[in-house]
Amino acid sequence: MATSIKGLIGALLCVAMLNVAPAQSEEPATKDLPVTGGQVAGIEPGAQQPASIFESNESLPLKVGSTAPQSAIEQSASRVEFISATKTAKVYIGEAPLLAVSNGSVSLDRASRISATINKIRWDRTPATAIRVSFNGKSYRVIVGKNTEIVTIDRTIRVSLSEKLSEKASALLIANRLRRFFGDAPVLSEVDAPAVATQSNGVVVSVLQGVASWYSEPSGQTASGMIMHRDSMIAAHKHLPFGTVLRVTNVANGKQVNVKVMDRGPFVRGRVLDLSERAASLLGMMGSGVAHVKIEIVR
Repeated sequence: MATSIKGLIGALLCVAMLNVAPAQSEEPATKDLPVTGGQVAGIEPGAQQPASIFESNESLPLKVGSTAPQSAIEQSASRVEFISATKTAKVYIGEAPLLAVSNGSVSLDRASRISATINKIRWDRTPATAIRVSFNGKSYRVIVGKNTEIVTIDRTIRVSLSEKLSEKASALLIANRLRRFFGDAPVLSEVDAPAVATQSNGVVVSVLQGVASWYSEPSGQTASGMIMHRDSMIAAHKHLPFGTVLRVTNVANGKQVNVKVMDRGPFVRGRVLDLSERAASLLGMMGSGVAHVKIEIVR
């Protein structure tokens, strides 16, 4: 009887040992995690793991001498969108379309150069008033500064889908869009004078020769009361009436422009005429500062 009781107790002890839960593993079992929107959901960042492996630029330390990163819209004023089906490249300023280039395989290259020039205007902080339209007797160009080309208008440049504009109207529209974007400058309605003046139908009443120089008026005020701008086509003479039209030819290179006498001068011995900066540039005398010229007084 005692033996039977001992055997029963031993059996019960074995069953109790089998029911004891095993110790937890040091490594948790893998379990499936739900996936939402292309990202694994439900993972909490650990002590050694950042919340995102793609840290924003703003959270990264700056190197010595560097500046805080800017957004793309602050860094660039212009971008290009290429439509491969039509081989057309669109140039944007901000989010607004500026023009389209439809020139086959070179459309993207040409549009990219236009966009790069526009971005340089932003980076150089060029004033909006420096953007204007010039005409050289053959084609209209949108330029900035003294003579930096943004775009030359031809049949491959389009600025409107609803109407066909003349080359002059297209150039003025592009220039005014840029002037508005970069500083809300006054609207242009006219273009710069041709680099080589056409023959005047006026009567030449007198011909002079001598040395001409060029000048800029810091105050912008001329003796006639006219405000002088960098692109003004005017001249200063000692006694000719204001408004007199002069046809000035650079004897050295044959370049010619028409200007109006709107100021007094020059006051340096040996010089007969002072030309505005724009007129001097078209005559090709900016480097030397002076040039021997023929001056025709046109009635």
